[in-house]
Amino acid sequence: MTTLTTFILSTTQVICSTLPDMNRLTFLLALFFMLYTGMLFSQTASGPISYSGRSDLVIEGKAFVASTAAACIQLTNCRNIKIQNCTFTDIPSMIGVSINGSTNIEITNCRFYSFRGGVYAINSSSIKVTCNYFETIKGPKPRGQIVQFNSVTGGGNRINYNRSEHTLGDGNPEDIINLYGCSGIASDPIQIIGNHLRGGGPSSSGGGIMVGDNGGAYFLVADNVLVNPGQYGIAAPSGSYVTIQNNKVYASQQTFTNVGIYVGLQSEITAGYACVPSTIRVLNNQVNWTNRDGRKNGFYNCPCCSGITSTGNNFNSSINASILPAAFPAGVCPNPTLPIEGIHLSVHHQNGMDFIQWSVWGEIDVLYYILDRSTDGISFDSIQTISSRPSGIVQTYTTSAISTGQTHYYRIRYVSIDGSTGYSTVQSIITNKNQLTVFPLPMNEMGAQIVCPEPIVAVSMYKVDGALISTSISDGSSTTYFLPKPSTGGYYIVEVTGITTVYREKLYVE
Repeated sequence: MTTLTTFILSTTQVICSTLPDMNRLTFLLALFFMLYTGMLFSQTASGPISYSGRSDLVIEGKAFVASTAAACIQLTNCRNIKIQNCTFTDIPSMIGVSINGSTNIEITNCRFYSFRGGVYAINSSSIKVTCNYFETIKGPKPRGQIVQFNSVTGGGNRINYNRSEHTLGDGNPEDIINLYGCSGIASDPIQIIGNHLRGGGPSSSGGGIMVGDNGGAYFLVADNVLVNPGQYGIAAPSGSYVTIQNNKVYASQQTFTNVGIYVGLQSEITAGYACVPSTIRVLNNQVNWTNRDGRKNGFYNCPCCSGITSTGNNFNSSINASILPAAFPAGVCPNPTLPIEGIHLSVHHQNGMDFIQWSVWGEIDVLYYILDRSTDGISFDSIQTISSRPSGIVQTYTTSAISTGQTHYYRIRYVSIDGSTGYSTVQSIITNKNQLTVFPLPMNEMGAQIVCPEPIVAVSMYKVDGALISTSISDGSSTTYFLPKPSTGGYYIVEVTGITTVYREKLYVE
């Protein structure tokens, strides 16, 4: 325990012992607010920071104010940088954090006040914006978001558990959260989860959360709460593999309000932006939306994107503005304590069985795990329940399932004692007996295991442009082979020569 923490605790105990009960409660509430908003902890004033080609850094405890720079923090071609516990104040012509061509950047527990744009990331991957507070979005378009991802791709992208407060008339916000030309991957879609967003408008095009702007694929929009966010609540104007699930969306009648949730409109208006309805799911959402004409307008599914899955929704809900508290305590992350810190899943097939193994670390208060399986990667069925055995150390669980001779997608769902749930990434496996099995996919730091339908004679790895990386000769006595991870990530072709057949498999290396 630090000296400062010890001082605060001892001083609090002395003061509380001398106060009446009501005054004591007031003092504790005030102290709690100051602790979480940083009023008791000094930050260092900082001018703009610009890094290019840097890695493995932490930027923390900085207080940024307006300057002539385009952004308070500019990261270009950087990797493995964390920005935490910083404040961005009165920057109406600036972006708080601008990210270009970078990988594995995290912005967490920061506070943004009166800004042109909060976080803007372009041509990047593995960008995480979590547990931040945003207040007063100045805009205007094309900025005007708390977070915008532009051409952000791959796994590890998150916009989760942020809070946004905007008062109508204080600026010109566009979409509060926007994904433009972005794509996740099947096993790890871009997440927009657990955000609490209040206030937007008067833009005739902007609103709450938009994914699939200018196309894209693999998005998960879940457990968000929106109150009066603008012209719309949640939108997927184009794209594929979109899930909009368990959200609450409310708006009263205003001059710019239109629709609570809509799907596919960009596909109808602009050529070239395809909507793939069979991959779009709108599930278990509650919406109470009054449009500019005073009519309830909870949902619109464009005819150009008919055939989506829409179940369990209430588009005429009775929810109201009280779904969010009257005021957000700045700096408090609404993300509950997670029952686990991390989970890694791998699967493989052998002798008619699918074998599933997952490792869990930081396991706390998990009741049990559920094994989910799918044949399309979209709709999952629960096929097993496995008891937990939390011990405070890394635990590994193994189970199996009878193969049905087709491609399977597996995920692990964990259930905590308070009823909250979470998921592993999705792993796929091809179980056709005449095909090669490679697991895990994508390949991780440990490499990958190859299982061949017949004895292996040789294994070669190529780049996708045909350049040979490596070749190994086998004595033909085994149907398995361990494939080491190559030095760089990306897509590769594995060629396995059996006794009678040559097999090829495309794989992605993280």
